[in-house]
Amino acid sequence: MKDLITVGLLLVIAFLIWNGRQSATYAVEVSAPTGDRVSPDVTQVIIDAVIATKDNYRPLETLFINHQGDGVYNSRFMFLNMKNYYGEQIDVQARVNQNGTVDILNQTPTAKVDYSKAYKPDRYESWEVVQNALDAQLADALSKPVMVPPLESYQR
Repeated sequence: MKDLITVGLLLVIAFLIWNGRQSATYAVEVSAPTGDRVSPDVTQVIIDAVIATKDNYRPLETLFINHQGDGVYNSRFMFLNMKNYYGEQIDVQARVNQNGTVDILNQTPTAKVDYSKAYKPDRYESWEVVQNALDAQLADALSKPVMVPPLESYQR
């Protein structure tokens, strides 16, 4: 039996040494950036313009923003609707003018909003309904036998 364990350990060690000598090869495709970095000020004025059209929205995340030329930016943002408590992802195409004003050219939601998962206010039941539910749970628990482990399992 000792010989079998020794042979097994030697095989594991040999495998680890052999596997450590294998070189890892990775295929990485690097793409050059398509444009210059967008100023945080531009991002902020676009977000402010969206919030001006949607009063209950608060920004969560900027997913991307790309400069298209002539002051036009394509972007995608995540917003939180503070009235109904759900998130919305919006694609925005905007033109930022030299004087700092923003013209929203196109604003479309990229994901369909599922209002069934939004925040819902509490619903209250009458006391009779609550009492009947508790009585049913208690009756169900009492109808099942309680399994007690034998005393030997507690002794050492």
